[in-house]
Amino acid sequence: FDFFNSDLHLINAGFYSPIWRYFSLKKKEQVILRLDGIGIDSEVGNSVLIKKEMSRLISKCGFLIYQSKFCRSCFKDIFDSLPDGRIIVNGAKKLSIPNSFTKNLIMKLNIKFKGNFFAIAGRFTERKRIRHVIDQFQESEIGNLVVLSNVPEKYKYKNNRILYLGMLEPLIARHIIANSKALIHFDRYDWCPNLVVGAIQDKIPIICSNFGGTP
Repeated sequence: FDFFNSDLHLINAGFYSPIWRYFSLKKKEQVILRLDGIGIDSEVGNSVLIKKEMSRLISKCGFLIYQSKFCRSCFKDIFDSLPDGRIIVNGAKKLSIPNSFTKNLIMKLNIKFKGNFFAIAGRFTERKRIRHVIDQFQESEIGNLVVLSNVPEKYKYKNNRILYLGMLEPLIARHIIANSKALIHFDRYDWCPNLVVGAIQDKIPIICSNFGGTP
């Protein structure tokens, strides 16, 4: 993990060392930047400042990795000048056999909901609209919901049809989704993330909104 002596350095735009905000630690041709989402979430902070910071980071890189065509087109619409780049296509392996903890958890879910529940997962941010989905399940008897997200206590309803399991390890979450009726994915711009790719591989229906990254 010695990036000073390495030939290349890969930066993840979603989470990276703050050192890169102030310094250029390598020559541009030695730095690859993976762009997460579309780069600017207008609902979090000042979009002008976010764009300025992202532009500064991009200027230190010689090559970009996009997670989708949608992601690339958004960045090209937002930023005037970009280095060369390439789309990396997501994929998912065949679902492995669950361990004893996961088997026990799924068994309890199936007993509680009689094998009939929807799933929603991801970080609890406004753009993922997890709160909106929970509100709909609270207001209408449209089924049971298992929430795999870090939902604040103040947004949790006391409802026997809604179960909050928090942020679980990705493989455990995938097994739970694979045992659900469908995965609900209402993110405003997250284009086909690993959760969705895994559900497709596991032949689980995905319920999307009529706008956003996943059509």
